[in-house]
Amino acid sequence: MTIRKWTNPLPSALKAIDGTPRVEFSRLTRNLDGKILIKLYYLNPGFSYKNLIEFQIIEDTVVEKRLQLGQPDVELTYGNSSIGLVIICSIEDYQFVSVIFQDDYRERACMMAVLLCDSGLQYLSTNLLK
Repeated sequence: MTIRKWTNPLPSALKAIDGTPRVEFSRLTRNLDGKILIKLYYLNPGFSYKNLIEFQIIEDTVVEKRLQLGQPDVELTYGNSSIGLVIICSIEDYQFVSVIFQDDYRERACMMAVLLCDSGLQYLSTNLLK
């Protein structure tokens, strides 16, 4: 067995988004025509397949001049999408603000607070919905 060594570091975590590793499950298809390939999305910088979508969203809004440096990207999101957006915006020097409901997804709120150093995390009280 040969273990692959990473000899060429990537210049940015964003370059890793498009390079999601694939693994062939050859033992499962040994006596069959065809292949089964599994993409290891959890190895993306934001740990999700959604990183590709988020990267495209930011790229499109910049190209269309709807997002410019110094202008914050404000999202009502606190799932996998928000984590990817935090990473992409921080690397590209865009301010990211995530608006979340205070009582929802406490573990995500903690993760977002760490990623954003609590500076881009805005809580929306669930009392507003009553």
